[in-house]
Amino acid sequence: MKATFIALGAMKVAFMAWTGGYRTASRAFTRPLP
Repeated sequence: MKATFIALGAMKVAFMAWTGGYRTASRAFTRPLP
């Protein structure tokens, strides 16, 4: 039960990254952390 919930969360994050969040995510990762 918990595995499916985690899988759904991962799919949601992957979908968000695929739709357009990938650009902002990559920009945040490239930017040095404070």
